[in-house]
Amino acid sequence: MSRRHKELNVAETLEKYKDRIETLPVQEFEELNGCYLSTFDVFSTVADVSSSIKSHAIVLMQVARGKNIDIKGVTSERKSRGEYICFELLDGDTRATAQCTYVGKYNYFTSHEQSKWAIRPADRVFVIPSPRS
Repeated sequence: MSRRHKELNVAETLEKYKDRIETLPVQEFEELNGCYLSTFDVFSTVADVSSSIKSHAIVLMQVARGKNIDIKGVTSERKSRGEYICFELLDGDTRATAQCTYVGKYNYFTSHEQSKWAIRPADRVFVIPSPRS
């Protein structure tokens, strides 16, 4: 008997995540004011909420901006040879000059702690496999 992995329904998971964080009071979002949201889920820096990238950080940016919180963009936390792959950000910002807030889950390899903005297990929606005939 082979073990099958559950397949995540990304669209429904992001929708459930959005529903949860939209209920948070605006005071919770104040810590994000004026910063970049960073995550390992993206490979570039984006400021457009209509981006085709499927990431909870994009959803968080959209919700925060809807609450009049100034989010500069979403950027990658990924590194190559010890250097951020997105060292230069937007409008002349760099990692040295800008505030970046990690919003992802715990990462074993980098020891990033899970952010309170990460997707929670209760947000996850899995694809229900069709019965085998």
